[in-house]
Parts: sequence; C-alpha cells; structure tokens
Amino acid sequence: MKKGFLCIICLVSLLLIASQAMAITIDLNTFSGDLAYVDIASDGSSALLSENVDMWGTFFYNDSALSPSDSVSLSFSYTFAEPDAMEDGNGNDDGIAFLLYDATTGEIIDDSNGNPFHFSSFSGGSGTISWELLASDVLDCELGLEFQLFPHATDSLTTSTLQIENVRIAASIPDASSLLLLASAGATGLLSFRRRRQKTTNN
Repeated sequence: MKKGFLCIICLVSLLLIASQAMAITIDLNTFSGDLAYVDIASDGSSALLSENVDMWGTFFYNDSALSPSDSVSLSFSYTFAEPDAMEDGNGNDDGIAFLLYDATTGEIIDDSNGNPFHFSSFSGGSGTISWELLASDVLDCELGLEFQLFPHATDSLTTSTLQIENVRIAASIPDASSLLLLASAGATGLLSFRRRRQKTTNN
C-alpha cells in the first residue's frame, strides 16, 4: 500500500515538474547601459528608464541575458509614459524599442519566419511582449536583450519613462500528448504493481 501511495506521489510530482519546467525570472540587476538613468528594483524584477539628457537615448541591455536552448520563450511587461505629449510633435515626442540580438555580432535575431525579434512604439501605453524562440533561431550564440528609450528631433521635454517588469524565460511546456504519455506510463506501473501484489497474496 505504501509503495503504491509513493508511486502516486512520484507521478504527481513529475507532472507538476513537467508543466512548470525551467521558468526563470531574469534579474535586471545584471543589465548594463546608461545606469544613471535607470532605477532598478532591489530584487531585480523591474526597472524604470528615464530620458538621458546627455546622450541620444537611454540604453539598458545584457549581452548574455539568454543562453542557447532547444526551445525557450521570453516575455516581459512594459509601460511607456509620455506626459504632455502633443500630436504636433511639441512637448514629449519619444519612442521605445526592444530587441533580441546575437551578443557576438550585435545583429538582431530573426524568428523561424525570418522576422526580427524587435518591437518599437512611438505612442505611450502598456503591454506584454512574448517571443517564442526555436533552436533554428538561436543557433549556438549568446543572446543579448536590450531596452531603449529615445527622443525624436522635435522632443522638447525629458519627462518620458519606460517601465520594464517581469522579464522571464522558460523552457517550452510539454504538449498534452507528452503529459498524457507520462500519465499513462505511471498508471501502467501502478496497475502492474497491484497485479503483482494480488498474485503474491493469492499464492
């Protein structure tokens, strides 16, 4: 009885591990760039970029944010605030950009369809970015991740900010058929154990 119970516990544990494999939150304290204009949370879960008044834009990056993997996903949330932005270009007139690049060459990585892992916006707002990466995309290179906040030529204010939160990477979650196969294998083992136990009892 005890062995059967332990088998059930092991099966449940395997299913939980398989469904939550390799979920990692990236520590933004490991990033470099214009740190005088970046306020990083002590736990590294978020960072607030403000406008760099000395240079053209604020850049926040990590040349080895991700290591190669057979299949991973990258996701993060952002909030781009442009107080006093005006349609005629006066006031705040800024943009943001996020990109995933080869840390050796500096080139932006493409997805499996040939589209670059690059996002840009010139309007205030918030959202979540989610990029699915395949082995053919990442090859054997170290992957860099960069966040940018930059002004347009007509920008006359320096109060725009970019908030980055919950930057996460994760191994691909096994599909339903894989989980079913694992569960079937566990169930078969339990049935086999019960049959052996009954046979031993009868003898």
